[in-house]
Parts: sequence; structure tokens; C-alpha cells
Amino acid sequence: MISGAEFDAIPHPRWRVHLCADIFLSLSEGVPKEQRQRMEESFESFYLRTPWGALYHAVSPPSPRSAERMARWLAAMLRFWDVLQGPRYAYRMPDTHHTLDELMDYRI
Repeated sequence: MISGAEFDAIPHPRWRVHLCADIFLSLSEGVPKEQRQRMEESFESFYLRTPWGALYHAVSPPSPRSAERMARWLAAMLRFWDVLQGPRYAYRMPDTHHTLDELMDYRI
């Protein structure tokens, strides 16, 4: 995932959320193939309960597979909208900072 969040709290250290997909890939190592779908669904369910998981699925999601799944992603995003409006986001353009609205306009 190229996208990430940057907190503009200068001169404080910055937090950057990136490579969320790597978390999932690391979790799936060693999971038997027949249990993978259940593991994917469990991880997604957990991750959508966090602001960063909701943002990840709204901005850089895997293909939705269904309208119901896409509705879950957008509902999670709306649940955290106020929390996620504070940071400025870097997304695919280095040294460019977007508001949440701009990020979503770019994506959708």
C-alpha cells in the first residue's frame, strides 16, 4: 500500500500508517488453504473496527467481491469519519498532503 497518513504535528515525530496489506500477508503465513477464507473474514471484521482499517479498506481495498462487502467498508469509514478528518494524508503523490475529503474524492 502506497497510501499512508501523516500527522502534521511539527516538530513532533510523525506517525505513518502504511503497508497494511503486509499485516494480512504475515498473518496468512502457515494458515492451511482450507482455513484461509475464514481467516480473511475474521481479520477484515476486526480491522474494520479500527479507524485505520476502515481507511485502508475505503482507499486501497482488495476487490470487493460483493455489494454487501463494499457496504461494510463504507459503513466502517463513515463510523470513523470525524476521527480521520484531523490528519493529512499522503496518497500516491510524494510530498502532497490531502484532507480526508480529497482522499476520498481521489479514490471514488
